[in-house]
Amino acid sequence: MMWLAHLFFLWGLKDYVKERLRSKKQSVKWVETEIDNDLYLAICADIANKIKHGDYDKDRRAKTRSGSFPTLGILKCTIPTEVLSLVFFKSTIDVVPKNIERIIFSMPILNCDDQYIGDAFEYINYACTAWEKIIEKAEVIIESANMQL
Repeated sequence: MMWLAHLFFLWGLKDYVKERLRSKKQSVKWVETEIDNDLYLAICADIANKIKHGDYDKDRRAKTRSGSFPTLGILKCTIPTEVLSLVFFKSTIDVVPKNIERIIFSMPILNCDDQYIGDAFEYINYACTAWEKIIEKAEVIIESANMQL
């Protein structure tokens, strides 16, 4: 599942950014604060950590950044009938999609009470943009540190 790799990659950016800042002897605490103050990033962090380390310890809410103990629901694929065409070849029938951009994938993110929080793909898209901003902010800090040398 390629989207899962994206989630791990995005979460791995935290360590990359912090290491870049440390290499210039800059504070890294603000990176953690950025994540903790952004519910979308906190939920992505919780899911990545759960997949990596196993289930949550529900007796201690401090184990999750978001406090909601998010989990992934079942992957759903919606294929409108007009997207499919049938191709007959001898004794077989092949289903060939056309206009594949109309095929929609979704995966719910659920809290500890199995209530819907959001769609995993939307969270990944949001996280990409959020990490771009965090990286840009880190690069400004690094550039400022370089100018002071």
